[in-house]
Amino acid sequence: MARDPMPVLLPISKVIEQARLHPLAVMPKYTHQSFPIPVRGGRRGLQMYFLYCPAKIEDPQKGLSLWSPKYLAILDAYTGQMNEIRKISTGELGPRHSSDQHLGYCRTPGQAMEDEHLLKLANWYQAFDIISPLFVARSYGLTAEEQEVARKLTKLNADLFEPPLNIYYQAVGREYYDWLQLVTPS
Repeated sequence: MARDPMPVLLPISKVIEQARLHPLAVMPKYTHQSFPIPVRGGRRGLQMYFLYCPAKIEDPQKGLSLWSPKYLAILDAYTGQMNEIRKISTGELGPRHSSDQHLGYCRTPGQAMEDEHLLKLANWYQAFDIISPLFVARSYGLTAEEQEVARKLTKLNADLFEPPLNIYYQAVGREYYDWLQLVTPS
């Protein structure tokens, strides 16, 4: 049986760029932008949530220090248009970290420019762009090739995402990450 046509989303690199151009541009100087978190909703069925956290390099050996997210931006996955930006309250997105709680460390901006990281990031963009329309379409019967891309994406998520924000990725994007696990049998 043939599949219905897949939704055409804006490439994730463009959505991320829009999140940097608009929401991040109005944030305090030392603010870190999360990776996009796919969430069903909006007029067309999929939005990308971005978290914004205070960040500072206190000890370059440890990495970039991150504190609890303070802001949320929601962008349309089809156009990159900002739908909403707002301050978030403690516990609103799941974890009940205090607003000034240090969460841990991740790559510094300099470390994020290293060749190995950039190659993983390019592969992540490509895998994300293949998998996201399948999530929007609520596809569960992925081909063997799509399952392999989903496994690759899951591994890249683990390699690239900021460890202190993992609990937020899982809480905010629960439906997406549950789906991704379901469609990628071991």
